[in-house]
Amino acid sequence: MSESKYNLKKIDGWLIFFIVTIIFFLPVLNIYEFFKNPIFGIGGYFDLFGMVTAMISSGIFLLFKKSYSITFTKAVLISFFIATVVYFPLKGSILVINILYPIIWFVYFSYSKKMNVIYGKIKPLKNGKLVLPIFSMIYSIISPILGLVMSIFSLKQIRKNKRLKGFRLSVFALVISIILIIFAILDLIFI
Repeated sequence: MSESKYNLKKIDGWLIFFIVTIIFFLPVLNIYEFFKNPIFGIGGYFDLFGMVTAMISSGIFLLFKKSYSITFTKAVLISFFIATVVYFPLKGSILVINILYPIIWFVYFSYSKKMNVIYGKIKPLKNGKLVLPIFSMIYSIISPILGLVMSIFSLKQIRKNKRLKGFRLSVFALVISIILIIFAILDLIFI
């Protein structure tokens, strides 16, 4: 299969399927499931809002081939998996969708030749400010699980390239996420 016969640089096939499902299907499904079984008070609404906006943003970043789209999408998939395990009772088709979906797509984004061809040519930052620490700070307040995962991803990128900026912001977002997760756990235990 040569590249001229099959255009690997195009966003099509399974990738367009993922983009459509992450922008439209999953947010609607999560909103439906949340309101069908509201578990957590106001904090649950923030987590839901954070996950839905992150899902939609992930699809848009992939569609417009942003340099941080793969890292952002992987962080969203890991957070989606963690939030599913923590928040929602796992039964029936929701189990399949909410557990297998992030695992399968994470592997796809990590090892797919097409992902490397489409997004691998986008030049990563050599120096300057990363976008991920900013997202991790925002999401650490809205959805602590998502903020935690994004903080870890941004710290990992900064550790690989010391000239990148955003270390302090990533650490601050990490600390806020951990504190808010601890408060959420204590809230679950004592209320």
